[in-house]
Amino acid sequence: MLKKAILAVLLVVLSASMPLASDLKAGWDEYRKGNYLAAVDILMPLAKAGNPRAQYAIGYMHQKGNGLPQDKDEANKWFRKALPGLTEKAENGSRSTQHLLSIIYRRGYGVEKDEEIAAEWNLKAAKQGHSLAQYNMGWAYAHGRGVPWNEKKAIKWYEKAAAQGNPSAANNIGAIYHNGETIQKDPIKALMWYKIATSIGKDNLTSHKKARKLATRNMETRTFKEEMMLGDIEKANRLAADWLKKHKK
Repeated sequence: MLKKAILAVLLVVLSASMPLASDLKAGWDEYRKGNYLAAVDILMPLAKAGNPRAQYAIGYMHQKGNGLPQDKDEANKWFRKALPGLTEKAENGSRSTQHLLSIIYRRGYGVEKDEEIAAEWNLKAAKQGHSLAQYNMGWAYAHGRGVPWNEKKAIKWYEKAAAQGNPSAANNIGAIYHNGETIQKDPIKALMWYKIATSIGKDNLTSHKKARKLATRNMETRTFKEEMMLGDIEKANRLAADWLKKHKK
């Protein structure tokens, strides 16, 4: 009888949490589609009930003025409400929440800006395979934001993000080899990564489309035409093709 009672309680908890998760996703989906008022209708009851991700969402909408009046004070109020719950989830290993906390600290949403704390949370998410966190880790090392400037480590994390289909990461690797600051200038590797960037992330994300266009412009710069022999260009194309074949989804 006791086992049956425990099972019954578990079923109630699961049935209660599943609609919550689906409602949260539905709210964000409406937001991404630009249906801000519909997003508020879904997310506000969750936020008032204490869901930290919904509270963050309401704060974000106040921050941007999408669906709710733009009000930084009101936004920060909701961000502060969300912080304890988000921190608990992040400490329990949720990579998406770890990444979200990195954004909160990097942008100063309801807290003092702290790029070192932001990088710490971002690194935890990146190590768990969160693709955007991996990109952000590459960016942090490439610019010395919250971590020491280190282009080798930037390339390492950008490569991981590129392997998950992020064209901005591939384009940024190309730029590092193209410019040759602490990393030796290598036009073959630069062209290779620009080529990769034009071929990945072919989905509906606007940022991905922009990144591919930027990589195309980078490939067409006069620098490559002036500095590279035909054999070098062919080698870069071959290396890109090999990489794409290896990382084909």
